[in-house]
Amino acid sequence: ALKCFGVGTSYLIVIGDVMPDACRTLFCSDDNPHCALDFPLSLLTDRRLWILVFSVTCVAGLVCFKKLDALRATSALSLMMMVYVCCMIVAYAWIPQLDPCAGMGDDCKGDIYITPPHNPFAILKVIPIFIFGYTCHQNTF
Repeated sequence: ALKCFGVGTSYLIVIGDVMPDACRTLFCSDDNPHCALDFPLSLLTDRRLWILVFSVTCVAGLVCFKKLDALRATSALSLMMMVYVCCMIVAYAWIPQLDPCAGMGDDCKGDIYITPPHNPFAILKVIPIFIFGYTCHQNTF
């Protein structure tokens, strides 16, 4: 139960981190990346709002079903999303025009260390990414 709580919390953290940036990308122009959105749209960049909306609509809605048969549509949607992600990974790997780092040199991908980094605490910064990736992979089966 503790692991499931941790994974559920990490999903909410990811939603809270990603959705405000996605809304800024959708609603702000390219010439002004730090645009000041009008009041209704500024709510869309609030991290806490996205976590609350996702919790109330998705999580609370899915846990209220009396039978697991009601989750058929949700399971089908999740399988379609997994196929979509796999197709996008293959497309980004094989089609050079889709490379987000094209023309940016080696700076885009960040530093790559063959040996441990000079700062031993730097590894603590990336461990949550590996743990989240592992638990997400484990939850697909």
